[in-house]
Amino acid sequence: MSRITPLAEGSLGSSAYDRIRRQVSVTVLVPAELHPDSKHLIMLFAEALADKLRAAEIKHFNGQPWNAWLRDDWRIKCQRDMIRHLAKGDPRDVAIYCAFMWARDWSIDPAADSPLVREALGILMSSFPGE
Repeated sequence: MSRITPLAEGSLGSSAYDRIRRQVSVTVLVPAELHPDSKHLIMLFAEALADKLRAAEIKHFNGQPWNAWLRDDWRIKCQRDMIRHLAKGDPRDVAIYCAFMWARDWSIDPAADSPLVREALGILMSSFPGE
């Protein structure tokens, strides 16, 4: 079950992404009562995630838009990559993988996932002194 409905194959045309501007404005609805500083944080983080994800598309996919996270067969690799990025230390990477899993309604709870994920999390957690 996916929280996201992908664009229909070819719905933008073959060169549509060439015509889209480098940046577009997106509206994010937030609770009206949310503190203004928290609203600002959400907007800045969303922009940072979009920039980071686009940089990954350029680096790993020849600049082509990428939506493999919509595939059903990608769950275990997604979980492994999130753990690998957690160890690398950039919270933007971890948040992007969490967004992929959130959109697909996939758990990141090690008790709900494969033994491989539990083992990787155990190794990662053992690297923190005093925990």
